[in-house]
Amino acid sequence: MSKTAVITLSFLLSLILSVLPLPEGLLELNPAWCLLTLLFWTYSNPRRVNIGVAWCIGMMVDGLTGSLIGLHALTFVIVVYVFDLFYRRFQMFHVLQQSLVIGVLVTGSFFISFSVRHMLSDSTFAWPMLLCAITSGVCWPFYQFLGQKFHLMRS
Repeated sequence: MSKTAVITLSFLLSLILSVLPLPEGLLELNPAWCLLTLLFWTYSNPRRVNIGVAWCIGMMVDGLTGSLIGLHALTFVIVVYVFDLFYRRFQMFHVLQQSLVIGVLVTGSFFISFSVRHMLSDSTFAWPMLLCAITSGVCWPFYQFLGQKFHLMRS
């Protein structure tokens, strides 16, 4: 299987996981699957997955979730841009430090999204949604582990 096919399938899986219906109590604990997958591939293969891919995936998430068109695209582009700025430093971090950075990036994406929604309507901030950033940070070591296993399996 080619790298492009693997990347495409992983994004499709993350899109499916992000729209998967969950019970009311678990909705806040659902990680930001698309953003995690985007950051993983930006980290693992920055030449193939970049800001343009972030825009496309964001537009797909907007279409699937029925949110404001361009909202996720904007947040994904900003987060991937910030991630690209600190890419070399991120590589030197231990996986637990990387998890913390991923949690901060996901939190930043929520604040960007909230800011845009608050400017356009009278939306209020929901603190339980920040639990998603924590679960996204917790999921990062598993992404790293699966990525290393897949890389070893391919070579």
